[in-house]
Amino acid sequence: MAKASAASASPDLLPGAPERAWYKQIWVWFVIALPASSVFTGIFLVITAVNNADDLVIDDWYKEGRGTNRNMAAENIAADFGIGMRTVSTSDGGTDIQFTAARKMVWPDSMQLALRHRTLAEQDQEFVLTHLGDGQYHAIRPLPAGNWHVRVASDDVSWRLAGPATVSTSGELVLGAAH
Repeated sequence: MAKASAASASPDLLPGAPERAWYKQIWVWFVIALPASSVFTGIFLVITAVNNADDLVIDDWYKEGRGTNRNMAAENIAADFGIGMRTVSTSDGGTDIQFTAARKMVWPDSMQLALRHRTLAEQDQEFVLTHLGDGQYHAIRPLPAGNWHVRVASDDVSWRLAGPATVSTSGELVLGAAH
């Protein structure tokens, strides 16, 4: 019986058998694989972080102590004046924007309209609005449909409309007091 068990045992376990080389041992590779996988995972995460860096925040933000606060003075002025806007697509492929105000306004010659995607900065778009008269403006491109953070400001940024809004497939957008 002792002979049968000795014959069925692994040749490495037999007394006097030569030891296998270190690189043929499974546990050596297991011990090497754990830190090696951590190194490869770390390299992968660094490459992913560099290629997908967060976009910078664009707006009037300032740091005060440990908190980050947004300067809302320009939005408050727009709310005080009751400024609102409504857009409509035109037949020439552009967009007409009608601004309204509860108080008498002197409208600037041009304004900036920015559509910011919530997560993808490469989809952000900016439009220059040309004044046509009496609060009506024109952009030479149509507004893309979707959910956007909209920001409209006069060139001197004395007032600003900002907030989340949806541009319909027909190019209609309503923001501010025009709701």
